[in-house]
Amino acid sequence: METPQQYEITGLGLSSNKYTVEQTGQDKNFRPEYEARNITGQTIFRCTYNTYEGETSFVDDDDNELLTIAPSGTLDIAGDYLLTDSQTGDDLVVLDNDFSFFHALQ
Repeated sequence: METPQQYEITGLGLSSNKYTVEQTGQDKNFRPEYEARNITGQTIFRCTYNTYEGETSFVDDDDNELLTIAPSGTLDIAGDYLLTDSQTGDDLVVLDNDFSFFHALQ
């Protein structure tokens, strides 16, 4: 069995194992804004979802860019997303987004 690899974002010190991501509102162009918080409620990073612009940037409280996520295609309903560390320029991981009209019932 293969040992899992750790993917660490240079400007982001994640020490907890539980985080919450919430939509916090919309910007002036009606794009959804999100924040990730740790278990104590401290904001770790935030972003505005750029639906038609391709790449979405995640920034810290000082507006320093931490990472970007770029879809593999124009329509992002069922594509791959490339996660890149903004400080090193290293591609970290490809996130796979499978879209389905059918959802499992629990």
